[in-house]
Amino acid sequence: MGEQELTFKEQLPWFLVSPPQPGNANKVRIRLNALLDDVVCRYPITLLAAPSGYAKTATLSAWSRESQSRVAWLTLIWEVCESEASLLSGLLSALHRLTPQLSENEAASLARVHLNSTGTQQTLEQLATFLVELQEPIVVVIDDAQLAGSALAEGFVRTLSHHCHGRLRFVLAGTPELNQHFNRLLAEGTAGYLGPADLAMTSHEIAKDYEEAHLPLSEGGAAQILQDTGGWPIAVQLALLSAHPDRGGAAPIAGAVLTEFVATSILGRLRPELADFILAATTCVRLDSRLVTLVTGAANGEALLEECASHGIFLDRFPDEHRRTVYQWQTQFAQQCQLLMSRNDAQRWRRLHSVAASGLAGHYPSEAITHALLADDHDQALEILRNSWLRVMIDSGAGLLHGLALQVAEREEVNAEVLLIRACCLDMLGDVAGSLMLYAQARGLVSTMDSVDPGLRSTMVFAELFLANEAQALAAAVDEARATMETSSRDAVSNAAQQFFLGWTELRLRRNPAAAVRLLRSALRQAEDAGLQNLARRVRVNLMFALSYGGYFSAARAVMDEAHGSGTEIGEWNRYDGGIECFARGFTDYWQGRLPEAKQAFSDMVDGGGHQASYTALARLYLVLCTVGIGDAREIRIAETLIEGISQSEQHGVPWHIYRTLATASLRAATGDAVGASDLMGGFRAVENIPVVLITAAEIHRKAGRTSEAMALLGGIAAPGMVSYVATGALVTSALISLERGERDEAHRKLEQALDIAAKESIVRPFMEADDALVRFMTEHAAWGTAHEEFLAARISHGNLGVSRQEILGSQLSTRELEVFGFLCTTKTADEIAAALFVSVNTVRTHQRSIYRKLGVSTRREAIRHRV
Repeated sequence: MGEQELTFKEQLPWFLVSPPQPGNANKVRIRLNALLDDVVCRYPITLLAAPSGYAKTATLSAWSRESQSRVAWLTLIWEVCESEASLLSGLLSALHRLTPQLSENEAASLARVHLNSTGTQQTLEQLATFLVELQEPIVVVIDDAQLAGSALAEGFVRTLSHHCHGRLRFVLAGTPELNQHFNRLLAEGTAGYLGPADLAMTSHEIAKDYEEAHLPLSEGGAAQILQDTGGWPIAVQLALLSAHPDRGGAAPIAGAVLTEFVATSILGRLRPELADFILAATTCVRLDSRLVTLVTGAANGEALLEECASHGIFLDRFPDEHRRTVYQWQTQFAQQCQLLMSRNDAQRWRRLHSVAASGLAGHYPSEAITHALLADDHDQALEILRNSWLRVMIDSGAGLLHGLALQVAEREEVNAEVLLIRACCLDMLGDVAGSLMLYAQARGLVSTMDSVDPGLRSTMVFAELFLANEAQALAAAVDEARATMETSSRDAVSNAAQQFFLGWTELRLRRNPAAAVRLLRSALRQAEDAGLQNLARRVRVNLMFALSYGGYFSAARAVMDEAHGSGTEIGEWNRYDGGIECFARGFTDYWQGRLPEAKQAFSDMVDGGGHQASYTALARLYLVLCTVGIGDAREIRIAETLIEGISQSEQHGVPWHIYRTLATASLRAATGDAVGASDLMGGFRAVENIPVVLITAAEIHRKAGRTSEAMALLGGIAAPGMVSYVATGALVTSALISLERGERDEAHRKLEQALDIAAKESIVRPFMEADDALVRFMTEHAAWGTAHEEFLAARISHGNLGVSRQEILGSQLSTRELEVFGFLCTTKTADEIAAALFVSVNTVRTHQRSIYRKLGVSTRREAIRHRV
């Protein structure tokens, strides 16, 4: 509805995290307020469970505004209930809405709580830390809690209420089935309960409502209404609305005739224009000014909604700070109106649902499909499914989408397109066998067709991107998908999702990082222009990794800074790229030489868990490489256990078996068995599109004395894969091989080329190999002449640090002296060294004299010779 996208993995729209605005239906009931205050004070969890029409939302809305406690509000809808992650995201959104009521320290602490890509446990721990430090408790109201009853009872509601020392209390409102999920807590006495008997109106409250409406009602009349309605609030309100001033009371009402009562005593007493408007407007339970105008055709639709709200006609208002308002009909009333509409004018009823489907399709596709099915318009439902399935999948909506696809499938014979979409859903949900079965059925149906229409062709192409495992098949699917996009016309929302998915898949192929960056930049621009903030956030973290993987570390850092602290969405899509943001940060740290920071990032991912073909598995490889680079023998032995978490087969185009072998070989080389490590990688010549593997393997071959094998691997790197850090590593290894072959000038030229590339992106890792020959060569190169003296000086001063350099120098030089020594190896003067280090010339001279004394030399030349 409106132009705001519903995003369920980050901040929710205001109308889901705010109580409805006070109205006639939100009257303060002193008895219920006192009862709620008492139960909430005594129990960490309070249940309000009663059938529809017991004014649970209105009661809690009125109580929340009168309460002395800080009250957060969360209204559940199906999309929010898809997973523990999306529920936790909803809770965080509700708490963030309370920020103006928090102290400065509390607000800062809450701002540090974010969804974590590796699971909900870390987020719950952060949230618990925030809660136990609160000065005053927070109460969270969760409306329509029956939608996620078991997930709440077994999830964060129980966990947080138990571990936060009373600083967080929950009030859960829902239909009676809510109770069954909390039976044990109710029996244990750790949850309180208010039911229909508590929520039913008393004769005194009925009389008070009539008095406030300026309608005379005797004590006997109030008792009669109580007897007729059982105190059911919606029935009492209906009776009140139907009461005529000269009648002295209201006609009896029973549940069996509620629909007729709405028709005659509510709608029948309104002017025809307003009554007809209400019948049409209740087509959508939740709507805004744009949607109500579209569905009802009334140019003054919002004014009519305001009239309904002001007269207490079962409508809640959710305004925001920008003066936008979302309206929500009370469910029981809307159901009665829709029963009337479908009974009296079925054709119009179906047409309005079709109109609603069209209006919701762009930003609320799942709701749109439901409306199309109610309209019995299968073609419309299928078209919405076709245009939105990819975006819903990307939004971690596979479970919901699969259910909708099943509903669409029930309306006609077996449909290949629906089967393909269901296959992709099952793949994301982890049901690989079921996915393959549906995929085979779909392909079988397609094979019997004389021709394939463009819509089915597009779905087939993008489904292949989900389901193909072999790199060659995946590459062909990407090329076909790109061609399909160029020849088809799609709306901006669908186009943004397709651009992202193409870029995401191109990234998995590793064949052309620059192309992946271009596609993701385009997708980001389109998602932002279309107001798709959730999609834009996902594109942004993938772009962060694409830039890192493409060797554009400066640009990646800029995106990281922009996204810093945004948290990471978790959900079904987490199966594909969970942890990608953390990995991108660790990957950048690794190649820029910040090995401890990189090791921590990858360790956090591994600790959070992940399957054998995820970014967590890739983090295991890089954690091995970090450990090898740092050179701690004990850590290297422990790192062997990481390898078991890496798959042994190719999946979705990723050669996990190659990564696993590289990790094993790297650890073996780190223990001194370079030849044994080299033997493990005998089949790497056939490897394509993984240049990091090739440069790492080439360096191991060089250390094993197999320079021809090393050069063969380096020669196998295709031009698109020769990104900055790959080119730097390849040139450094190639330079050392040239040096070993006596080709000294060629070696220096290659090293200078490596420095040309490395200096631009601060690429350090290839210069940190635990190899004395490399450090001697860099020192010699400083004298040979370089355009990158400062960069090279830093590499010399830190080269081998922690492996053998300190042993060579007898652990004598301080950190600053090592920096100065690195510059002494270059052609820089003392003045230039001072400028580079931001110290005075006298300070440089002092360090220089100390270095000479510790090394037992008297000149700069002797010091350099000592080092070499």
